[in-house]
Amino acid sequence: MNVSHEENFKLELEGLDRKISRLSVSTRPEEDYVNDLIPPVEVEEKVGKAGWELSRTSDGFTVEYSGSPVAKFTELSEVSSDRVDGQNNGQWLRLVHKLADNSRVFGLGEKTGYLEKSGRVYEMWNRDTNGFYTHNEDPLYSSIPFYIVQEEGIDQTRNFIGVYLHQAERSRFNVKNGERMDGVGITVFSPKATLYLIAGEEIKQVVKGYTRLTGKPLLPPKWALGYHHSKYGAPGDREEALKIAKDFRRRGIPCDALYFDIQHMDSNKDFTWDEARFPEPESLIDQLHEMDYRVVNIVDPGIKEEEGYEVYDSGKENDVFVKDLEGEDFSGSVWAGFCVFPDFIRKDARDWWASQNEKLLDQGVDGIWNDMNEPAIFFGEKQIKRIASELEDKISNEDHLGLSCKQRLASISENNTNSMVHESEEGEKVDHQKVHNLYALYEAVATEQAFERKRPNRRPFILTRSGFSGIQKYAAKWTGDNSSTWEHMRMSIYMSLNLGLSGLPLVGPDIGGFDGDVEPELLTRWIQLGSVLPFFRNHSSLDTTPQEPWSFGEKYEDINRKYISLRYRLLPFLYTEFFRTHRSGIPVMRPLFMEFPADEETYSVSDQFLIGDSMLVAPVVERGSERRLVYLPYEDGNREISWLDWWTGNRLESGYNVLEAPLEVMPILVREGKGIPYTAPVQHTGEVRKELNIKVNPGSGDQKEVQVPIYDDDGETKGYDQGNYFYGEFIIEESGEGTALELEVKHDGYEPFWSEIEVINPD
Repeated sequence: MNVSHEENFKLELEGLDRKISRLSVSTRPEEDYVNDLIPPVEVEEKVGKAGWELSRTSDGFTVEYSGSPVAKFTELSEVSSDRVDGQNNGQWLRLVHKLADNSRVFGLGEKTGYLEKSGRVYEMWNRDTNGFYTHNEDPLYSSIPFYIVQEEGIDQTRNFIGVYLHQAERSRFNVKNGERMDGVGITVFSPKATLYLIAGEEIKQVVKGYTRLTGKPLLPPKWALGYHHSKYGAPGDREEALKIAKDFRRRGIPCDALYFDIQHMDSNKDFTWDEARFPEPESLIDQLHEMDYRVVNIVDPGIKEEEGYEVYDSGKENDVFVKDLEGEDFSGSVWAGFCVFPDFIRKDARDWWASQNEKLLDQGVDGIWNDMNEPAIFFGEKQIKRIASELEDKISNEDHLGLSCKQRLASISENNTNSMVHESEEGEKVDHQKVHNLYALYEAVATEQAFERKRPNRRPFILTRSGFSGIQKYAAKWTGDNSSTWEHMRMSIYMSLNLGLSGLPLVGPDIGGFDGDVEPELLTRWIQLGSVLPFFRNHSSLDTTPQEPWSFGEKYEDINRKYISLRYRLLPFLYTEFFRTHRSGIPVMRPLFMEFPADEETYSVSDQFLIGDSMLVAPVVERGSERRLVYLPYEDGNREISWLDWWTGNRLESGYNVLEAPLEVMPILVREGKGIPYTAPVQHTGEVRKELNIKVNPGSGDQKEVQVPIYDDDGETKGYDQGNYFYGEFIIEESGEGTALELEVKHDGYEPFWSEIEVINPD
């Protein structure tokens, strides 16, 4: 370990292996400040730890490995204030990660804007947007304080470095925003900052390193990759739920999961059903299961303060709720009215929360949807009473009553969690600002615990709105309350890509948009996009235009059916990619530069993406467009390769191409030397077809070889952890004598689904 004492600061650098080091910065005299509530980082002992060094510079310090600079930091400073952004006893550490002018920055988790993140300041503070978010809004629901820098070396090679701030407190990242900011300015609301530096010649190495630190992504059950359907306000009763389920099957539109939003509850109270509208919920769930649907129920963290409500009474008896500054249960208003909130930081509270979720699992619910878990609070009970009292005084004493009332009322929705106080396992009081960003993560841990107790050999399905680094081990994530606009459709691509680069691969937006009335063309183009996104859920708000795939007539229904069916045809490919992601951490959905880092043009293309390393997708994201300008990357920066049009079988060459894209076509292309396994259409993931097709693009030349990985297991259990899975690679050789197919088995612990194989080569 290297230790350096700068003026007012202590710096510590420890190498973990040849690619990863830990840099700790703390104030001097060093304070006894430890936030051990954040999940620890664990890295296996590796060779190469000794090569890391700290060296002083005139304006800061440099981190080096084997004498070569890895990262330079400047402007190390400390700022203290009585109040910073509503937080008490403000103490901030600041430092700047200095970057070259030609550098690019990606990642930072769930952030609006474009794929490349330069030119803005981003804050890590989990926050409900109180309505749909805008293109520049920040912060949003989740915080992942991890970014990736791409810089060009002296020899014109590209180097990558990832920086993970292992800190749950509020933090800010100023990414080359303004004339004076020539790097990433990192500010953390804490007297100590711990940074993990992850170096790599390829961006894949950096993402792998980050998920080594924070956890590899879960392998979802196969049904989680199907089409999911949801709407706030619908189904409004038992009959409507069954009607929607029957409509999908009758129309031949595949669907795996139906969601129940808060309208299914008794007065919006968790773990209840409205008995008048949803009598005998177990029998309803049984009926949906008989039609091969999975049921996903929403759960908010707020528990209504109501004596006689069994969940509240139980929580009160077990004293599991977060306190306020006076030591009483903190009370805040959300959908159910004034609510209390479990203190998920405590193990006993997580145990209690798991026992509540078990009730839903006992009823047959298949998945849990964690919403409002930033935690979102409309206003605190004591806060509103205090403001009401202040306003009453102003009515008699204030000359400028209107302005004063407006200012005070506006503050109701701000900083609603400031007076929350948590308790550590040792019984010590913990300021909410230290754990705010961890709240949803620990809720997911508790929810998974319920699945582990009731269904120990089954993979859980948890969908979350909020989270922190490490959430990828427990949950899928959707990108919150978006809007039914073309801008939000485009932004959903950038957001999903950056979440994948930030270690969270099972992500997607509300297809069609949550807020506002969707137009038919937009819904169809968004369903096309969703058909290849990692997570595919159609969800919309109360009192908006219906967004069922058949809502706008036969023309649109037919196209929507085609693309939802395509999703199911591609499941052998998608499921294989998710297994590979589970092992490596490299996301399923990838920006072009992840596979083609030497092609400079790929860094400026943000509305196309790759699925795995084989399939390029260019969704149509402009109203009325029937053509699409598509960039097809060069191999190794300048070597031209062919790309196979999925629909026509035509081959296109690297560079910009204009493709015909009428409403029924979303351009999809297969990379040279690759193949895509797919199967016949099914209505749900439980329906298995025995045919396996492989569409290949062997490219040009006399003898061409294509390698196609394939994975299969039972799709439900954790048996793959015990080796109960199949993994292999098809090797397909095309020559003048025809097609030769060989299957190289790498692991043979499960009988795969296919009994017939056909290679599709358009030549």
